[in-house]
Amino acid sequence: MRPWFAVAAVLPLLMSCAVDRGGSNPPRLHQAAAAAELAPSNRTFALGYDVNASGAVPADAVGEAFLRGNEVFLSVDMSGASGTQRVGVEWRDPAGNIVRKDSRQIPAGAKYVSFSSGGTGAWPRGRHSAVVTIDGRTVTEMPFVVM
Repeated sequence: MRPWFAVAAVLPLLMSCAVDRGGSNPPRLHQAAAAAELAPSNRTFALGYDVNASGAVPADAVGEAFLRGNEVFLSVDMSGASGTQRVGVEWRDPAGNIVRKDSRQIPAGAKYVSFSSGGTGAWPRGRHSAVVTIDGRTVTEMPFVVM
């Protein structure tokens, strides 16, 4: 009986070492995690390392520090806008110089508008900011760090 006891004791350990080979039916836990990743941030202005299909930075992708070389995304929640607005962003370096600039006319009824910093490989390390304007008025400045 002793050999069976050893097998019974080791069997749970072996089962926990199973490898996920990406079968056609992923576990429900992975599906729930994927859905959670797509949930938009509850912030009006959000900086992050990803943007979902609706143009929002997902809640779990929000950040204040980003690796140099990657893109930084900014999303603006437009759901409260009553009419067409021009939304713009200026990406500024630590000295306050504009590194990149973008602006778009956003129609009434849009949920989100998103902007990208583009690749940050040539950007200096340090504190940067994204300055958001709506209809020509600065509404917020969002600091972030490029590491």
